Amino acid sequence: MSKISTRHFENLKKVIFRVSGFSIDVPSDCKRLEMIVLEKTGQRISETTIKRFYGFALARFNPSLYTLDTLAKYCNYSNWDDYVNKQDNVFVNPASFVTGLDNLKTDAYKTTGFTLQALKNRSGIPFNMTIKRKFIDHHFDEFLSTRYPATILIAPAGYGKTLALCHWVEDKMALTEANNIILFLSYSALVNAHLCGRDLNEWLFALMGYATEEDVVALLKTQQQKGGHFFLIIDGVDENILKIKQFQLLINQLLDIVSVYQNNEAFKLVLTMRPSTWVNNSYSFETGHNAWFFGNLTDQTTNVPLLNIKEVNELATKINPAISEGPAINVAEVLSFPLYFQHYYKQYKNNFSLNNVDEVCSLQLISGFITDKVYANSCIAEKSVLIRAFIAQMDLKEGVYSVNKSKVIDLINKYNSAYAELIHIGFIEESQTGYDIVQKTTIEFGNICFLEFSIAHTLIFNNDDLFDSRLIQTVNQFLNNQRGYGVIKWYLMHAIKTEQYSSLHLLTKIALPANSKLNIIVFLSDLLHKQALKINDNTALAQYFNQDCNPVFFNYYLGLELAGKNHSKALLVLLKHNLCNQKKILLYATLAMGALNILNLVELKKYISIMNTFSDEDYMAFSINPLSSLRTIYAYFKHGIIKKDCFEELTRFCFNPPVEVAHFDDNGTHDVLFAIGIIALKICQNPKKTIRFIQVVNKHYKAITDMPTGYNFLFKVILMNEYLAIGKTSEAVRIHHLLKYNENSDREQITPFMQSLYNAARVITGSYDKEYCNLRTINLIGGAEGHLFKLYVQAQLLQRTQSDVYNPFYKQLNYDYRRTIRQNQLSAQLFLKNSLVCLESHF
Repeated sequence: MSKISTRHFENLKKVIFRVSGFSIDVPSDCKRLEMIVLEKTGQRISETTIKRFYGFALARFNPSLYTLDTLAKYCNYSNWDDYVNKQDNVFVNPASFVTGLDNLKTDAYKTTGFTLQALKNRSGIPFNMTIKRKFIDHHFDEFLSTRYPATILIAPAGYGKTLALCHWVEDKMALTEANNIILFLSYSALVNAHLCGRDLNEWLFALMGYATEEDVVALLKTQQQKGGHFFLIIDGVDENILKIKQFQLLINQLLDIVSVYQNNEAFKLVLTMRPSTWVNNSYSFETGHNAWFFGNLTDQTTNVPLLNIKEVNELATKINPAISEGPAINVAEVLSFPLYFQHYYKQYKNNFSLNNVDEVCSLQLISGFITDKVYANSCIAEKSVLIRAFIAQMDLKEGVYSVNKSKVIDLINKYNSAYAELIHIGFIEESQTGYDIVQKTTIEFGNICFLEFSIAHTLIFNNDDLFDSRLIQTVNQFLNNQRGYGVIKWYLMHAIKTEQYSSLHLLTKIALPANSKLNIIVFLSDLLHKQALKINDNTALAQYFNQDCNPVFFNYYLGLELAGKNHSKALLVLLKHNLCNQKKILLYATLAMGALNILNLVELKKYISIMNTFSDEDYMAFSINPLSSLRTIYAYFKHGIIKKDCFEELTRFCFNPPVEVAHFDDNGTHDVLFAIGIIALKICQNPKKTIRFIQVVNKHYKAITDMPTGYNFLFKVILMNEYLAIGKTSEAVRIHHLLKYNENSDREQITPFMQSLYNAARVITGSYDKEYCNLRTINLIGGAEGHLFKLYVQAQLLQRTQSDVYNPFYKQLNYDYRRTIRQNQLSAQLFLKNSLVCLESHF
């Protein structure tokens, strides 16, 4: 048998292409070749053998003589020896061997075309719907403006580095007038050649049709003279495919290639790899005598950015040109990760839009990725064991989320295939830490979402898959760290998926700051809403909603600090329960307050109309009739009419409050009732009456404390303004300082509604903090859906500055106030008769 050389081996593939008339672009093409070889020669070569021959499967040895003889016969030779002899005769004259640049370019582009097609076919979104990335143009522009012979694109799995590179290569190939030659290869092809014992440099010569290194040097000189480049691009360099020594040997051969050609500016090597491969081997590249260009290497681990909002919009409109509006910021954040965009496309490709993106959708995309990549392939049980072992080694309470590899090395050796797969998909990463001789390898999860999922997955597994009190206790043990909130969301998704609806009220036992509580309520409500769309197929959910809501869980949903558009959506989900009339009234009253807060009188009227359908007996259970107060508020805001019956009722409450203890139970429902009453009283324009009402509520319901709650913030801001109106500046000063301290001390407790109230307080006290009495701070009041308080403050300031109507501040303020009145179809003189007393030097 003739000796197998790399040149003969690679050239045979080209001959097969010419004979068969089609290229082997993807593994499925190997079956087609198997059948036509059998048909022509009468001899069978298995599909797996052909996959090894073309690099789609790992080949540790050269093909057998039978395989080579059969392929040679298919190519019209007698056998392998006949093929080799005839090929050698072609190459006798070195002068005739040296392929012209045009022929070389054609051959290189054939190989590049095969690689491109294979990578395109792997794209989760059809390649013709994907977009070009600006970052890669900038990266290559900078790279080619330097004398560096090599560069690396580094990013985790799913960042889109390969597709971006494919677009760049296609653009370069389309430039017919350019003198560039591009040889684009997958890393698996290099690995296959390496495992067969071939020298990479020699293998590349043969791939290009050259016999010696001198021929390649001559080519590069010609390219340099013509102003062109020779790009050798290798995609997907991965240390986990080979053993450590084999990988180091392969990298050393690549570095040798760079060393040989780095003095010729025409030669450019491009690699792509994941951060774990880069971090663990960066020393090999960084010692390359200024050979490597790294671009904008963020945190020393990646130089490929996620999609920006413009790119998200471009990709969405390319998929569906009917999309007219750009994505909201929160939508762009979810879809900025190309891999999640890909999963989102697969889920909604038949009716693609950006309307389905929310936090629930985001976690579903992550869950879908984990299911597909971790739990839908081989070694499922082994990967689960490894993940739980890593979590067990972490100190969750102290927020330590890395694992010393040496502590789990026995388990890794036992389940090495599962571990390698977790590394390969980017679910976990290795990194070298320490210094000098104190070095260690640490294991971390690929991103925060993978970490939070794995923590939740492990704790739920350890709790027999139950969402119960014991699981809640476990959460509270490490909730003081930033990962707790994310873990709770995975708990809720598990509880909904496993139909543990009756345990959802246990959520109230988790100690959460106000902002996290609001987000969790909104998240759970979105989950339930999506489930409710399929309620006919979900008996357990139908039974859950057919019951009255747990009273503790019901009150958990109510609270002034939660006010906002998203909270209103959550309340609508709560209304799906079979509630008693009093609970329904409270929810509709809260929804009405939410509508008032954003000055939506249409919604306010709608909820008042619904509340009108309940009987007088249903309202007797309340210490204050919310319907009466809301009717008065609507009449004033819409028509400027003040209805006295509401004020008479509130006056009776002040002088003769109910004696039943149930009327003053400390919970979110009564917070809402008394908030409605206090806002109605502001229409009365009587500061002393408002103060009296607050004092009665303070005595019989609950005291206004220094705790940062929505109830305390609302009553303090109103009380502060009323004290200013009657000249009690020292009391107002005290309240102002308390608000300021609360706002600065614990940001997690300050919800958007409370921030609006605080901004209103800052403007009211503008004589003290003049920097806050400006249009920017006034606009911040309404920025978090606090339009009601913004309008009130505008009216107060207009009265204060009405003597200076030509002042630019007054003119803009008046314009903004009138525009708000006009846009929301409100009465023309709202709050303009209220007086605002400004402090001089007391604040």
